[in-house]
Amino acid sequence: MKSAPHTSKTGLSRRASRGHGAALCACIALSACGNQASDAPNRDARIRALETKVNALTQQLEQQRNTDPARALATLTANAAFDIDCPAPWQQAGPLGDAIWTCRAPQPSAAGMLPNCNVTLGTTEPEVSAKQYFEESLAAVPQLKAARRISARDTALGIAPAFECVYDHGLLGKPLRVLSTLGVLSDRVYAVNCSAAPEEFAAHEAVFRRVTQSFKVKL
Repeated sequence: MKSAPHTSKTGLSRRASRGHGAALCACIALSACGNQASDAPNRDARIRALETKVNALTQQLEQQRNTDPARALATLTANAAFDIDCPAPWQQAGPLGDAIWTCRAPQPSAAGMLPNCNVTLGTTEPEVSAKQYFEESLAAVPQLKAARRISARDTALGIAPAFECVYDHGLLGKPLRVLSTLGVLSDRVYAVNCSAAPEEFAAHEAVFRRVTQSFKVKL
């Protein structure tokens, strides 16, 4: 299933590492939120509670960062369009918080989670590389400093030079393994994040990489 082009007014206000951390932390938290699931009628209530927790975390991080008003305004008015595939039987779930696109497995896994991928957008200074953006993001967020890195490499996200990292974290109290790919094109940052429980990551990695590799910027 191919998504329609998307536009977003979500972004980061400046190169300051706090700003990087806020957006990346929000997007990682969204991955965790997208993973939580149950089979009972309480599922919707639990998802709403997790989304509330994510929103509170996002607001807290946003309050910490130093914003440049002119840069923030430019970010908020910038548009970015892209195409990305949500392969069947996975289901496109629409925007969630700062994530403007989300794709989830149709059923909870044995760990009680919904493996998922999401896309977030941001801006940065043109001279900042994807790897530098990623490193500054993690360094700026106390909850992510303890993340255990599994692998890392330079790559590409569509036509954008990118940095890929697979790592484990427990940001929302449950272990999670994330395949994070950040691409920088001019001053625009594109992030595709796919996540699952660590013990189930290998079973979903092929789908995660298929989704990530389908990403294309609409110029």
